Amino acid sequence: MTESATNVIVGFRALHKFCENVAELLTKANELMKEGGWERISKWVSATEISANLDSPEYWLPHAFFCFYSHPIHEHLLSFVAVHVDDLWGDPPSNIDEPLISAGCCDYGVGQKAIDEWEKDYSVCGSHLWIENRQDNGTLHVTDASEIWDEVPEGGAKISTFAYPLEGIANSEILKEKIVQPLLNMLLQDKSRP
Repeated sequence: MTESATNVIVGFRALHKFCENVAELLTKANELMKEGGWERISKWVSATEISANLDSPEYWLPHAFFCFYSHPIHEHLLSFVAVHVDDLWGDPPSNIDEPLISAGCCDYGVGQKAIDEWEKDYSVCGSHLWIENRQDNGTLHVTDASEIWDEVPEGGAKISTFAYPLEGIANSEILKEKIVQPLLNMLLQDKSRP
């Protein structure tokens, strides 16, 4: 077997291990979010952008893995935790230089039901990547969704998000400290608004 053939096998095994690590991280995030009163919307971990189209091989592998969460009392908020490994939606071709973990929420407004929107709005999980002048150091960014997506009318939804390099989230304690607890704190502030 040639070295290049061996490298293909080694590379895919590394991808499988990476997926196991992401699953472990998201499973822990789900547990922590549940403790905070937020239920995971789907039993599946969503991955974007996946396509089986032979003409679009660049979309065969996922760009992000994410979970959405809802709260029975605060139905207008769609919260998320996402791991980003690429961004083929962005312009230039990728808006990231290293894997990131982001968290945040889309506020559809009191009286709206985020759970009715989540399957239509997979792109919410990538919102951090498209924030103008974003920082990936835990800085909270809040913007009108119309600043990110043309199809959203101004005032139609609000995006709040923050991120860190994935490499720095080495264990469940750091995950709780840097991602989940700040997300829960942010959601408490958002849901207290009239």
